[in-house]
Amino acid sequence: MNTDKYFDKLMDDYYMVLINAWSNSVKGASLTAIKMLSDLKPEQRIDTKYLQSLEYVIKQQLGEDFANALDSKIKTFSELSYRLSSQENQFKNFKITFTPTDYKNIEMVKQHQVFWLRGHYNGSVADRLSEILTQSIENKWTKVNLSEQLQTHFSDILKGSKPYFEGLAEHTSLRVREFARLTNYEKCGAKYYQIVAVMDDRTSDICRALNGKVFPLTPALECMNEMFNTSDCEDYEEAKAKLKRLAPFINENQIEYNDDNFPVGIHGNHTPFPPFHWRCRTRTIMIKS
Repeated sequence: MNTDKYFDKLMDDYYMVLINAWSNSVKGASLTAIKMLSDLKPEQRIDTKYLQSLEYVIKQQLGEDFANALDSKIKTFSELSYRLSSQENQFKNFKITFTPTDYKNIEMVKQHQVFWLRGHYNGSVADRLSEILTQSIENKWTKVNLSEQLQTHFSDILKGSKPYFEGLAEHTSLRVREFARLTNYEKCGAKYYQIVAVMDDRTSDICRALNGKVFPLTPALECMNEMFNTSDCEDYEEAKAKLKRLAPFINENQIEYNDDNFPVGIHGNHTPFPPFHWRCRTRTIMIKS
């Protein structure tokens, strides 16, 4: 069975689900903001509580409502991707069965996705929206000025989010596969796994340096389980910081080169399993005991 083909199809489908849902949310939030702000009376424009209420409404649409609308779709994507990993050729001589741990992992992957989707508002929308609201008050924009600025703002949000969601779908697909693989390695009694990079003109020096390297399985499983606990953090920035501590992406200054300037290793703290960087394509294979 060519699992790679199915994974790629799932990843593409998931991206379309994300961007379509985000597009609908942005349109709804845009209409809300333009209508509510454009109709404001001069005295309401300086009403801090009123403006905070508006920001809260938009945050619901581009944060909570957006993520919640995708809840079941995220679960389906996570489970299908996770299950497909059990059908890879490296497991064909092993009887892989689903356990409560697998169902827990799928649920935790889903919660992580909902968490990052909900947080996309905070990282990409909130500050710019607050800036526009402040400028509208300070510069005494007319209804037309404000409407034009908001339309441009929400249009930019949509355009800027497309590459983000494309990368997120790709990133999540790889992360789900690796979580499933690591769990299956443990079921098969393996103690180690090997890094296998896609070697072509797009391969990063990071993945070239790690290609062929062997890692012990136990620390990777411990890291994975710690990452799953991150969604319990209430604060978005706190959760991001924790994930960076547990499984940080590799920076270029961590790459070690030989005398021929070929990448041969990585030093310092970094995630023990792919993805090692944004848009990473590297995978792992089991080292049979």
